[in-house]
Amino acid sequence: MKGLKDKTTGRFTKNIPIEKECLVCLKTFSPRLENQKFCSRECMGKSYTKNHVRNCSICDKEFSAHSMKTRFCSQECYTKFGRTKKGSENHLWKGGITPLNTQIRMTGKYRNFIKSILARDNYTCAECLTRGNKLHVDHIIPFSAIIEKIKFQFGIENVLEQAMKDNCLLWDTNNCRTLCVPCHKKTDSYLNINARNYV
Repeated sequence: MKGLKDKTTGRFTKNIPIEKECLVCLKTFSPRLENQKFCSRECMGKSYTKNHVRNCSICDKEFSAHSMKTRFCSQECYTKFGRTKKGSENHLWKGGITPLNTQIRMTGKYRNFIKSILARDNYTCAECLTRGNKLHVDHIIPFSAIIEKIKFQFGIENVLEQAMKDNCLLWDTNNCRTLCVPCHKKTDSYLNINARNYV
């Protein structure tokens, strides 16, 4: 008969016959550890799923959760939750603190524009003519200078609306070129240095 495991030595103490009753199947068993409550992993799994049954936050369907934090029955419901809740209703909302530059750069329009410039220049740096290195798209009149000009003309509350218009200088292909990282770092406007001189 097995006994309890001694915590200091890590060995099982003999001559102490102990039997417990499994909390799920009610079968008597000899535990290997002092705090063991189930006779097998199967019973432990059954107990876990039985205790974590809850309703989905989207479709209200009952499901057994994998953890206490799970709120959705499927990936589909999780995706619906993320799409339906926008702005201040979304659980990740932090009060509209995303900088304006980041908001513009995260749009699909901006990403497609960058891809089109890289493809136009055949993924080749305009300065050193190297191809296939880490490439950036450089605005000759800097991105930040264009945003500052829009702020000055239309006010800070209308910047995003004006910046997304097709006739804005941000989307002018003649104002953009492909540069590798070392060549981009040599420009005057890299990381906003002297960018205000262009306004």
